Amino acid sequence: MVEPNERLKEMIGAPIVVTIQGDHDEDQGLPVEKHLYKIAECPDHTHMRIYFDSFNFVAFPIDSSMEWFGDTFQAYDSQSNLYYRIRKGKGK
Repeated sequence: MVEPNERLKEMIGAPIVVTIQGDHDEDQGLPVEKHLYKIAECPDHTHMRIYFDSFNFVAFPIDSSMEWFGDTFQAYDSQSNLYYRIRKGKGK
């Protein structure tokens, strides 16, 4: 079985769509399309960083519940009640 992070690493260099949202009844942020530059743990090993370039990233806790739904990766942070979703984008 391929770990969620390994499957994400296969998308490095590809366009991705990132969405962060709370529960179903909460507001949802707009999906953002970027390129996946790299994936790395933060220095204290508490968060996974999804880099869009060498400086900008979004991070979610490493202990989040991570799974795939078809072509969409989802990490759920139960402490903040946020869902982080990443899927392959269409590119430009």
